[in-house]
Amino acid sequence: MVTINDIAAEVGVSRGTVDRVLNHRGRTSAATEKKIEEAAKRLGYQKGRAGAGLAARKKKLQFGFVYIDVKEASFHHIVYAAAKNKAEELSQYGVTVHYFAIHGLDESEMIRFREFVLGHPEISGWAVPGEYAREIRNIQSEQDRSTVPIITYNLDSVKPEDRLCYVGCDYRKAGRMACGLTALMSGTDARVLVISDDPGGVRSEKERLQGFREEMLHYPNIEIVRELYTEEREGLDAPMLKKRVRETLSEYPDITTVYLINPGDYSICNVVSEAAGNTKRVVITNDLVTDEQVAMIRDGRITATIDQEPELQGSRPLEILFDYLAMDRKPLNDWEKRKLSIIIRQNLDEDFHPLGEKYHLVH
Repeated sequence: MVTINDIAAEVGVSRGTVDRVLNHRGRTSAATEKKIEEAAKRLGYQKGRAGAGLAARKKKLQFGFVYIDVKEASFHHIVYAAAKNKAEELSQYGVTVHYFAIHGLDESEMIRFREFVLGHPEISGWAVPGEYAREIRNIQSEQDRSTVPIITYNLDSVKPEDRLCYVGCDYRKAGRMACGLTALMSGTDARVLVISDDPGGVRSEKERLQGFREEMLHYPNIEIVRELYTEEREGLDAPMLKKRVRETLSEYPDITTVYLINPGDYSICNVVSEAAGNTKRVVITNDLVTDEQVAMIRDGRITATIDQEPELQGSRPLEILFDYLAMDRKPLNDWEKRKLSIIIRQNLDEDFHPLGEKYHLVH
């Protein structure tokens, strides 16, 4: 939760000054008042948290947090770490968070999840990847249970009326940004190789590629030469994909840009780098989530990556649930869009490493 101390540190004034401005307890310069009010709004400060905390402790709120726990899904490791931190913060208000780890995409996982939901009728709010919201609603309908609020994050595959809010980025916009980067870095006549590790049908990959193609309308000379996918689309395993990438780059030496949508295994960047030799080749990825990626940005194997604030996708759903159930505050928007940021070597802090590397993740 954002505190007066956080605002004081942001603006560079004392805690007392912030307190006077926010609670109208004395005179402060107009310039300082403006800075404090702007910082409070930017950071999401909300008054009255202490009183609500007392009420929340009496309610003994219990939340369910569903996350993906797959080795290749580094993005979700960061989401989970941020959720754990937020849960620890909320525990002072008597909130308990129950976690469910998704280990795969097969039917047995959904059956296991169903058993988890049925076994936790006490949960008063859920934070889930989109596709799991529908299953919760189905169970509530079948069991004639009262409807509890659901926050979806990262992916949203239910109707707005079936959840309270969605926390996630605009994937089509991310794809448009990738195309814009291609035009800036490789020129408006760039030739592009698209690579993704997703099985067919994963929304984040489909919408990013859709956005890329939409933006190509502004650059009619940009061409996608080939698309390579693992798993269900082409039946390629990781070694075979790398072989196909080598063959494609050899067959099309004029490829100027490689767009890695959801690669999973970032070592594919080594293959691209080796195949390029002394030729300049732009590599664009999504989500800065591993130390391996950071090293690749620093040495040029990755030219740019488009980040989507995974830490806030972990923390905000729990915070929104708390505000709604403890303080009766509905989210301001149906879709809380996470910021998309372009990260290149020049704006990467020297000591930066992903949030997931800072915490011990208990699975």
